[in-house]
Amino acid sequence: MSWLRDVGAALQKAMLMEERMNIMSERLTRLALLYDDVDRRLARLEGKFELLERMGAPRSRRLPPSR
Repeated sequence: MSWLRDVGAALQKAMLMEERMNIMSERLTRLALLYDDVDRRLARLEGKFELLERMGAPRSRRLPPSR
């Protein structure tokens, strides 16, 4: 009967691993969504900083044409 106990223990471990994998999969999905949100926000900030840099840059003056 020890093999029956071993089979039961193996099945229990397999079910526990499956449950843990499902939990990890859900967490990974949520993490991916958060990553997308952070990536989108960072892109907006980069665009704003580029605009501020362009607006704040001194305007270049052209030299008078040569004679």
